[in-house]
Amino acid sequence: MSFRHRLDLDPIDADWSAFAALERMESHWDRPDWPPGRTAYYWYLDFTGHPEVRKLASRCQQVVAGEHFDPVAADGLHMTLAKVAFADEIDQAGLNRVARPRAAPWPGSARCR
Repeated sequence: MSFRHRLDLDPIDADWSAFAALERMESHWDRPDWPPGRTAYYWYLDFTGHPEVRKLASRCQQVVAGEHFDPVAADGLHMTLAKVAFADEIDQAGLNRVARPRAAPWPGSARCR
């Protein structure tokens, strides 16, 4: 089966299309259509400084432990929200636009930066 980046789809739909076409996945880091050395930018939440989240994640990992999940060590715990772009498909101005600080989304939450 050939996996090529779908240029007719937005990045999220292209990623989902490639994932949905897989019959079996050995490693979620192994992407047949993603050549070695190609990098991308992602939006993600970092839980550094939030021990309560790390503790909850550890409990959840114990419950769902098995061959279908890749547990993440506490010091690398994060939540990937979306791919911004491949590094070779966005310039510095584009990165600056998506990285501008945003107002806190709800009362008491940290400012997004």
